[in-house]
Amino acid sequence: MSTNYPGGVDQFNEPSQPESTALSQVGAQATPGRNHVEHHRDLGDAVQALQSYAAQRGHNHSGDSNDPTKGGKLAQVNTHEGADTDTAATAIHHTLGTGGYQAAPGNHTHDYDSGSILNAPYIRCTSSTRPASPTSGLTIYETDTNRMRVWNNFGNGDRWNILPTATIPIVRLAQSSNQTISSSGTLVEWNEEIEDNFNYFNPASKTSIVVAEPGLYQIDAALQWSVNFIPEIATVVFCVNGQETILRNSGLQSRPGLLSLLGVVVNPDFSQTLAISGKLRVNIGDTISMKCRYGGSAIGGVIQTYFDLASRVKSRLEMHYVGP
Repeated sequence: MSTNYPGGVDQFNEPSQPESTALSQVGAQATPGRNHVEHHRDLGDAVQALQSYAAQRGHNHSGDSNDPTKGGKLAQVNTHEGADTDTAATAIHHTLGTGGYQAAPGNHTHDYDSGSILNAPYIRCTSSTRPASPTSGLTIYETDTNRMRVWNNFGNGDRWNILPTATIPIVRLAQSSNQTISSSGTLVEWNEEIEDNFNYFNPASKTSIVVAEPGLYQIDAALQWSVNFIPEIATVVFCVNGQETILRNSGLQSRPGLLSLLGVVVNPDFSQTLAISGKLRVNIGDTISMKCRYGGSAIGGVIQTYFDLASRVKSRLEMHYVGP
């Protein structure tokens, strides 16, 4: 008989009394029974079968089951038992995901608003969700207020400073009724709020603008007054916390028919105007007001700021933020 391999397993039994058994005789108790020649033949067939079917020690499982140097390809279930999946950065196997030891899928995205991008120089947030530990120069846009801010120290300590873009502080006021002014100086009362997007002006105070965002501000104002009694000199000055500043202006005026000290005669048929324009740097919490006064104590108490409803000419003020 030939070899049973690879369909079965061969048995090669020895004779129970090999010394007295002839080469041509089947060995006693040998199953299956073979004489010496058959034994060598079947043993050789078995060896040849092993050489044909058994994989060599250096086989590579490249997928050819008829080649003992290659061998059949292993199924995945037999190659990933005890895999090192996601166990370390040096692991061979990684699943897809956002974990520290996972691989990124080809269609992954980085959401700017979720904070997945580190050290972003610009962040969108709200006025209540500003970064808790900002670094110098970090810029934010508040979606609920439409304001842009930058974290830095511009002389007021580290804080979220307003940037002069998007929504900035603007105060626009007007005077819609006459106000008596003294020669020693009177704070102008504003009774018409045209615009105040940061709530600087309290209509109850009438004279005060309280700064909520420190920085440099441009101030433009014009004072109107009646032509009935016009003194020689009118002065307008801006005050910060009650103290007069260098932002001021004075003008020589005269009433009809009165020759001024410099020989200038003015015969206006409309309200007089004294304009003032300039910049002030203020801190958070500072109070800004506008004071006016007139020369000539003899006529003090009778000069009034002027309001002309028909021509819409009135005293007015505009203050807007320039920068930190």
